[in-house]
Amino acid sequence: MKFQQQKLIFNKIFNRHQFARVFIDPALIVFMLYAVSVYREGTLYPEYIVLSVIIFALTFPGAWIQQKSWFADVKNTLIHWFTVTGVLLIFGYTTGYLVKFSLTVLLDWFVATPIVLVLAHDVVGRYLSSESYLATIKKTAIIVGDNDLGYQLSGRIQANPTYAIDLKGYFDDIALDSTRGSFERKAPLIGAILDVPNYVKQHAIDIIYIALPASPDSKVILLLDHLKDTTASIYFVPDFFLTDLIQARIDDIDGMPVVAVCETPFSGIHRIIKRLSDVILATVILLLISPLMLLLALGVKLSSPGPIIFKQRRYGLDGREIIVY
Repeated sequence: MKFQQQKLIFNKIFNRHQFARVFIDPALIVFMLYAVSVYREGTLYPEYIVLSVIIFALTFPGAWIQQKSWFADVKNTLIHWFTVTGVLLIFGYTTGYLVKFSLTVLLDWFVATPIVLVLAHDVVGRYLSSESYLATIKKTAIIVGDNDLGYQLSGRIQANPTYAIDLKGYFDDIALDSTRGSFERKAPLIGAILDVPNYVKQHAIDIIYIALPASPDSKVILLLDHLKDTTASIYFVPDFFLTDLIQARIDDIDGMPVVAVCETPFSGIHRIIKRLSDVILATVILLLISPLMLLLALGVKLSSPGPIIFKQRRYGLDGREIIVY
């Protein structure tokens, strides 16, 4: 089975990293067009507004990725900028729309925008890499699989602090001699595979990486069954036999693919959407069915000695037990 990587913006945790990546370039390009046109012509003419809509459509969602060097960011920014302006130039020339714009405005915009983009990338990149910001998005993780694959994954996580992942350790039934493998163990071996559910619950683990084969008779399948009530995100690290995971989505850690078996809905934009839908739908439905519910409650009270409202224990956010009515 082959999985195609789906780069859908809101499938990931929508933090400030994703927000910057999606919006920084389109917003700045449009802003610079407005700023230059107002500066040069004293007002913002309608044709520039039309052009800004076209530009935003071409550049959104943005594809800015924080680079390891300033030179790499300059190169990528210029390539992207020349591509966008080249498309606009061809479109404007073939349609005759180009003559409606001031050449001075377009030239100033063409020169100034990439400079502003590079400077903005540097400022935003420094902020997103700062300890104060990373502390606000830090998540805890464990790796199931004390092997070279797990070591390689942990090495990539710890080599890039912008992931803001606090790796607690490994779980496996057979410990690998960390001196024999190709990679070094970066965290302690905590326990066996089936110790994972209790550890995740007790320590509020956010992410579980599984770096073991998922054959039908392996403990991984049993582990997944035990984790069905968890709100942690679970990822498979490929180099495994995988069956019946049609809904799986591929992500990556610094270029190393991991497969999301399930992702918690209680984060980022999903958290907001779920909360709003819960409150709005529950309110509307309760208002509509309240007369019927009152009649049913009365019938239950008159016909049986038990409580009117049924309740039971369930697992909620962060694995906490909650009472559901």
